Amino acid sequence: MEPSRILLEDASTNTRENFAFSQELLKNRLGENLKLGFVTTDFHVYRAGRAAKKLGITAFGISAPDIWYLSLNNCLRESVAIWAYLLMGRI
Repeated sequence: MEPSRILLEDASTNTRENFAFSQELLKNRLGENLKLGFVTTDFHVYRAGRAAKKLGITAFGISAPDIWYLSLNNCLRESVAIWAYLLMGRI
Protein backbone atom coordinates (compact mmCIF):
# COMPACT_ATOMS: atom_id res chain seq x y z
CA MET A 1 0.00 0.00 0.00
CA GLU A 2 1.23 3.45 -0.84
CA PRO A 3 2.08 5.48 2.27
CA SER A 4 -0.02 8.37 0.93
CA ARG A 5 -3.15 6.19 1.35
CA ILE A 6 -2.58 5.71 5.06
CA LEU A 7 -4.29 8.11 7.47
CA LEU A 8 -3.12 8.27 11.06
CA GLU A 9 -5.57 9.03 13.83
CA ASP A 10 -3.60 9.33 17.05
CA ALA A 11 -5.77 11.51 19.29
CA SER A 12 -8.40 9.00 20.44
CA THR A 13 -8.47 7.36 23.85
CA ASN A 14 -11.22 4.80 23.19
CA THR A 15 -13.06 2.95 20.42
CA ARG A 16 -15.82 5.52 19.99
CA GLU A 17 -13.38 8.41 19.72
CA ASN A 18 -11.26 6.46 17.27
CA PHE A 19 -14.22 6.06 14.91
CA ALA A 20 -15.41 9.65 15.38
CA PHE A 21 -11.98 11.16 14.72
CA SER A 22 -11.26 8.76 11.85
CA GLN A 23 -14.62 9.62 10.31
CA GLU A 24 -13.60 13.27 10.09
CA LEU A 25 -10.22 12.41 8.56
CA LEU A 26 -11.87 10.18 5.97
CA LYS A 27 -14.61 12.67 5.12
CA ASN A 28 -12.01 15.37 4.52
CA ARG A 29 -10.10 13.15 2.12
CA LEU A 30 -12.81 10.99 0.51
CA GLY A 31 -16.14 12.75 1.04
CA GLU A 32 -19.43 11.52 2.48
CA ASN A 33 -21.20 8.13 2.43
CA LEU A 34 -18.14 6.04 3.10
CA LYS A 35 -18.11 2.29 3.45
CA LEU A 36 -15.07 1.05 5.26
CA GLY A 37 -13.50 -1.91 6.93
CA PHE A 38 -11.70 -1.93 10.23
CA VAL A 39 -9.27 -4.45 11.63
CA THR A 40 -9.28 -5.33 15.31
CA THR A 41 -8.99 -8.35 17.55
CA ASP A 42 -11.68 -11.00 17.32
CA PHE A 43 -12.98 -10.07 20.78
CA HIS A 44 -13.38 -6.42 19.85
CA VAL A 45 -15.15 -6.69 16.47
CA TYR A 46 -18.70 -6.68 17.87
CA ARG A 47 -18.36 -3.60 20.08
CA ALA A 48 -16.34 -1.70 17.50
CA GLY A 49 -18.92 -2.43 14.81
CA ARG A 50 -21.77 -1.29 17.04
CA ALA A 51 -19.88 1.89 17.97
CA ALA A 52 -19.31 2.68 14.29
CA LYS A 53 -22.99 2.09 13.49
CA LYS A 54 -24.07 4.39 16.34
CA LEU A 55 -21.97 7.16 14.74
CA GLY A 56 -23.62 6.54 11.36
CA ILE A 57 -20.57 4.85 9.85
CA THR A 58 -21.12 1.98 7.44
CA ALA A 59 -18.33 -0.38 8.41
CA PHE A 60 -17.49 -4.05 8.57
CA GLY A 61 -15.08 -5.68 10.97
CA ILE A 62 -12.12 -7.78 10.00
CA SER A 63 -11.06 -10.06 12.81
CA ALA A 64 -7.38 -10.35 13.56
CA PRO A 65 -6.16 -13.20 15.75
CA ASP A 66 -5.05 -12.41 19.25
CA ILE A 67 -2.53 -14.07 21.52
CA TRP A 68 -4.18 -17.27 22.79
CA TYR A 69 -3.14 -16.93 26.41
CA LEU A 70 -4.85 -13.55 26.67
CA SER A 71 -8.20 -15.01 25.59
CA LEU A 72 -9.81 -15.21 29.02
CA ASN A 73 -8.64 -11.73 29.99
CA ASN A 74 -9.83 -10.25 26.69
CA CYS A 75 -13.19 -12.00 26.87
CA LEU A 76 -13.85 -10.69 30.38
CA ARG A 77 -12.62 -7.20 29.56
CA GLU A 78 -14.70 -6.98 26.41
CA SER A 79 -17.83 -8.23 28.20
CA VAL A 80 -17.51 -5.42 30.74
CA ALA A 81 -16.77 -2.90 27.98
CA ILE A 82 -19.89 -3.92 26.03
CA TRP A 83 -22.07 -3.36 29.08
CA ALA A 84 -20.38 -0.04 29.79
CA TYR A 85 -20.93 1.12 26.21
CA LEU A 86 -24.58 0.04 26.38
CA LEU A 87 -25.14 1.95 29.63
CA MET A 88 -23.44 5.07 28.25
CA GLY A 89 -25.41 4.91 24.98
CA ARG A 90 -22.31 4.43 22.85
CA ILE A 91 -23.71 1.34 21.12
